[in-house]
Amino acid sequence: VTPRALPRRRGAGLCRLAVSNQTLVLLSPEPVSSSLHGSRFLAGALGGSITHQCFYSSTPANKHQRKYWCKVAASGTCYTIISSSFISSQYRGRVALGDTPQNGSFRVTMTGLSSSDSGTYRCGIGSTNEGLHVSLNLTVLPGGIWFSLGSWGRLGCLMFRISGKFTFLSSNNLIYTLLVFLWLVILPAMLADFSRDLNPVHRTLGHHARASETPARGV
Repeated sequence: VTPRALPRRRGAGLCRLAVSNQTLVLLSPEPVSSSLHGSRFLAGALGGSITHQCFYSSTPANKHQRKYWCKVAASGTCYTIISSSFISSQYRGRVALGDTPQNGSFRVTMTGLSSSDSGTYRCGIGSTNEGLHVSLNLTVLPGGIWFSLGSWGRLGCLMFRISGKFTFLSSNNLIYTLLVFLWLVILPAMLADFSRDLNPVHRTLGHHARASETPARGV
């Protein structure tokens, strides 16, 4: 997954489409403050990888502040996995952090995902557990199809994953991506609306039919 920075407006959510051979995610960065925001949900394939991008205001202070990625424990404490100057020995070799001050963002990549990687994470600036941060949930799932609908404010976004074994989905072919979206989401929604529209008609016809039968039974 290779995220790209998008134009941002203060207080407005954004959707970002990231595609790889294992993951298709439409993310909604959630404004946390005027200086930091990022996505709320991530999904990755077992054995695959994820990339999370955190955006911040390009102030001189933010550009030079420590950036970090941590995982929240049951106690509520967030333990640093990687920062601008540190990598936990448990994650060494499968996690990387890259800061791009000129774009006002940094991103974290985790590879070799396992089920134990599922949980709540934070990306932040400054001291872990004290500085600005964004919390998000990471879900690691086996092969198959999984998707979830989410809504943030007035903006509804879709996040779904398709296993890499579906080779027709390619990061180089947006048409296939849109077709999958239409097939899995739009078409079922349209059919559901059509079915609801028909139900009142069926109930009305049934009522008239029962009304016409009543006199006949009384004769």
